[in-house]
Amino acid sequence: MTNTTTIQFNALLLDIEGTITSISFVKDELFPYAFENVGKYLEEHYDKPATQIIIEDLRRLAEQQLETDADVVKIRERKQECIEDVTKNVRHWIKRDKKLTPMKALQGLIWEEAYQRGYVKGHVYPDVLPILKIIESRQIPIYIYSSGSVHAQKLLFANSVEGDMTKILYGYFDTNIGLKGETSSYTKISEQIGVPEKDILFLTDVEAEAAAASKAGLQTRLVIRPGNATLTQEAKNAMITRCILNIRLNTIRRGICTSRPSSSVFQKIKHFLLAEERDNFDADNIRKAHEKDKVDEKEWTLIYRDVGASRTFYMTAAFLPCFIIGSTIFAVDINTNSPSNRFDFVQKLVTDAEELGSLIVLPSLALTVVIAFLARVQQLRLIRIYQNKKDTESFMAIRSKLLVTQHKALFRRDETTGFYFAEDQTDGARVALHFLFGNIQIGNRKFMIMDDMFKANNYRSYMLNETSVPPRL
Repeated sequence: MTNTTTIQFNALLLDIEGTITSISFVKDELFPYAFENVGKYLEEHYDKPATQIIIEDLRRLAEQQLETDADVVKIRERKQECIEDVTKNVRHWIKRDKKLTPMKALQGLIWEEAYQRGYVKGHVYPDVLPILKIIESRQIPIYIYSSGSVHAQKLLFANSVEGDMTKILYGYFDTNIGLKGETSSYTKISEQIGVPEKDILFLTDVEAEAAAASKAGLQTRLVIRPGNATLTQEAKNAMITRCILNIRLNTIRRGICTSRPSSSVFQKIKHFLLAEERDNFDADNIRKAHEKDKVDEKEWTLIYRDVGASRTFYMTAAFLPCFIIGSTIFAVDINTNSPSNRFDFVQKLVTDAEELGSLIVLPSLALTVVIAFLARVQQLRLIRIYQNKKDTESFMAIRSKLLVTQHKALFRRDETTGFYFAEDQTDGARVALHFLFGNIQIGNRKFMIMDDMFKANNYRSYMLNETSVPPRL
């Protein structure tokens, strides 16, 4: 059985061809359309400024390509000759599947006209839009990175078979940022969107792109679609050939994800996102939390809800007073009454203790440790966290006070830091350390939070100063 590891991401970066659209759409519909209509388009739009800028770029590109490609021709000046030369070069590059920025720009203009006239509709796999809507609703930004021009990308998503998808997309990148097989391209994208490389998830169908992104520090996953190139064994070993089995909020399991209905990356993400949202952040639970804490829903957004901490609080709040009262009765009864006048349960405990002798130390010590541990956990765990809608730097935590009451604590983002124990610690040791010493610090006090209890991971990352991009409230 293949081992899996849960990962989290604060931004999603998507390839287009072979990932969210079919290769056949691009190769069998878009490319042939541009191939057949490049000459016609240049005839009709030759004198437009946008066309002239692209032609000049293509002229310089042709002079560079002449040195290594004998089939490329120098583009002449006169209109008709220029159109012939550009047409010949563009068709040659399309046949060779060249990723040349000026050529992609011209293709974008040709496709724009096709979209506007209704000749073409952008293909998108049916499993894509539903999950992207959910991810976008969690304020996780979605970006596109394709070798096709930004203009062409926007056209495809604005005129897709699913309607206008541009409203849920945050931004677009093309080869102007760099080639997709170059590590530096992904570093530049990280810098531009303001999200650390390790917090970006990149989905693609191309091994070389996944390798380059991974080298840059991004989390990468290969997507298998019908008609995609077969993965090499090396890629399968590197990426681990097990698809998603579990997801909480915006976490996904490590694996190569196929488009088959039983294991679709997008369907799996959708299923678990919706399930988690129903369980923890549905409208009814949010309303009840605001009412219980007497927090104005118009002013504050609930971003963290630890159901386990809430239950533990009420159990401890009920148990601790009973234990204190029982212990007090026990101590008073022993010190003030003779054995014959004591409560039956008190005298029975005394008799049992005398029979056990020194052995009574072990259960007593164990009970003391358990009570101390529960009290410590109760003190550390935050029950709920709210973020101010107007001032995103301002937060409110609901925590226990004196173990039996709840208290509102206001704090600022610049007061908050997260800390982690060494990776060489065992999982059990790290959990124990978190429960004893917490994993975040607010001001001078330490607390404990559970990552899966946030509404989305970008709320956590922003609160702990791991990203400078605030979530949309």
